[in-house]
Amino acid sequence: MPRRLTRYPACRHRPRTEQRRRWRLRHIWLNEGFAKYSEWLWSEVSGSVPAAVAARTRATPADQPQDLPVADPGMPRMFDDRVYQRGALTPHALRTVLGDDTFFGAARMDGHRRHATVSTEEFTALAGRRAAQPLDALFTAWLHAPRLPELPGPR
Repeated sequence: MPRRLTRYPACRHRPRTEQRRRWRLRHIWLNEGFAKYSEWLWSEVSGSVPAAVAARTRATPADQPQDLPVADPGMPRMFDDRVYQRGALTPHALRTVLGDDTFFGAARMDGHRRHATVSTEEFTALAGRRAAQPLDALFTAWLHAPRLPELPGPR
């Protein structure tokens, strides 16, 4: 049974999607991916399990062409549904690898740079520092490789 997330301030109230959208358009996976993942977290707090949601959602982009690295989808494809879905799967994969405490510590970008935008490079570097372990392979697979990777197994 998954741990309840209500001890994390970000999960105590239903996330407001628009408040999560503080990212540069070039880094739209951060914008839309974290907004979508916030919805999954709310679902978990409400009694659902985001891993199940993520697994179901993963089937949608897996059936589509695997030619879209979400870290740089390009202007014509920046609003492609795969950017949104794979963008949400990326923090879920990160959470699965790191565990809740480390993940939520690494994901606290809002407090780190309040009211500022963050690039993909800044987010991945901060996550790596807070995780105290190399995350390059995870971020390369999820953000830069065209092929959709498998979700990591639980720790």
